[in-house]
Amino acid sequence: MSEQKKKTNSGQFQQGNPIGKETRFKKNHTLSVKYKDEFCEMLIEYFREQESKVIYEEEYYKDGTLKARKPKFILPPKYPTFEAFAVSIGVTSR
Repeated sequence: MSEQKKKTNSGQFQQGNPIGKETRFKKNHTLSVKYKDEFCEMLIEYFREQESKVIYEEEYYKDGTLKARKPKFILPPKYPTFEAFAVSIGVTSR
């Protein structure tokens, strides 16, 4: 049998590695300033909104005034996603 050498942990996840320590969990770092407290309420409202879109068939008189307006199609509400919410506030979902 051949002896297997134990691989030493020498990568970036080595215990005590200072890389990234200066920026991790600091409020004024550029990566963490995109969070705002109002995003929480905006997220709840975004997922609460469910508006259907109604397409109407309209009939007009010869002079251009509206004669009748009847619903023709009712489209289902847009399916909310975290990605679409992120786009609406100008950030990415990751």
